[in-house]
Amino acid sequence: MDFSHLRPSDTIAAYLYKGQTSAHWSVQTAEALHPDLAWSYDFTTRQLLLIAFYDKKVDVFLDGERQVRPKTHF
Repeated sequence: MDFSHLRPSDTIAAYLYKGQTSAHWSVQTAEALHPDLAWSYDFTTRQLLLIAFYDKKVDVFLDGERQVRPKTHF
C-alpha cells in the first residue's frame, strides 16, 4: 500500500460506538491538500492497520460504477 499521500491531521472526534479517535488523515495531491478524508485508531497493532475513508467526502466506485455519496447530519 502507498500511504505517501496521507498527512496527519490535528482533528479529534468521538463516535458513539467506535470511541475516540485522534488519528485523522488529510490527502495531499498535486493540486491541493484535502483535509480529513480518512481516520484510523491510534491503538492499531502491526497485524491490523485500518484507515477508513469517509464515503461522504470521496468518490467511491464499485464494479466501475460511481456510488452516490450518502447524505448525513455530520
